[in-house]
Formats: sequence, structure tokens, C-alpha cells
Amino acid sequence: MEKNPELAELKRELASLSKQVARLAKQGKDVGMDMLEDEMDDAERTISSWMDKVKDYSSTGKRKVREAADHTQAYAEENPWHMAAVAGAVGLLVGFLATRSRD
Repeated sequence: MEKNPELAELKRELASLSKQVARLAKQGKDVGMDMLEDEMDDAERTISSWMDKVKDYSSTGKRKVREAADHTQAYAEENPWHMAAVAGAVGLLVGFLATRSRD
């Protein structure tokens, strides 16, 4: 089961498009231009829909990263000593682990 229903939908659409292309290939020369154009239009709409979804995911991800960075910056400005203490503790921990691994 897919964790992301939109991704599962994209996979179903891709499978459907693949079946349409395979059907057209089997029909070969018997396919009329109108049917071929209809299938191509369907494919273009499907690809356009996918591109829109990718752009939405991208902009959502960028927005969330920007919000997290802004929140972190605000917290650091409001609590500089706390941030210095955390940075120092992390430095001590890394130093301890680095020297311990050499022994």
C-alpha cells in the first residue's frame, strides 16, 4: 500500500498510458489519425497533470524549508545563550566520541 495516494494515482495513470501506447503499437497502420491524435492529447494532458503535481510538491517543500529556517533563526535570536550551550554540548559530544574511537 502506497503511503502517498497521489503517487499511487500517478503510477496508475502511467500504467494506463503505457497500456494505451502498447495498444496503439499493436494496431499499427490500422489506427486512424484521429484516434492517434486523441491518444496523444490524452498523453499530453496526463504529463501536464504530472508536471503540475511535481511543481506543487516542489513549492510546498520549499515553503516548509523556508518556514523551518525562519523559525530556527527567530528561536536563535530570542535564545542566544541556549543556542550557544547546545552548540557547546554538541561540540563536546563530538570531541568525546572522536577521541574515544581512536583508542
